[in-house]
Amino acid sequence: MKTIIKNNAIDLKINQQLSNFVKTDTGVNQSPTLIKRDIVTDVTLKSGDIVVLGGLAENKITEGETGFSFLPKGILSGSSKSNSKTDIIILLQVKEI
Repeated sequence: MKTIIKNNAIDLKINQQLSNFVKTDTGVNQSPTLIKRDIVTDVTLKSGDIVVLGGLAENKITEGETGFSFLPKGILSGSSKSNSKTDIIILLQVKEI
């Protein structure tokens, strides 16, 4: 975060990042891939002001199967599916000291 104070105002340059590793199905060693998303925001506030920053959201669907490897598929086996949603919200209050 870069901060500049002038004329009773505070200028901020805010960098937000959301990153995680995902499974790679291609390539030789199947190493995970880093997925990064960035947002850069410039805001001008007065001392004591509050800003709410959002916009970094993620929807993830995970599927899995359970069972015994030595039994045919469908006998004592099952599947699962989950859906998760993540929203990143930042509340920031600035104060001149």
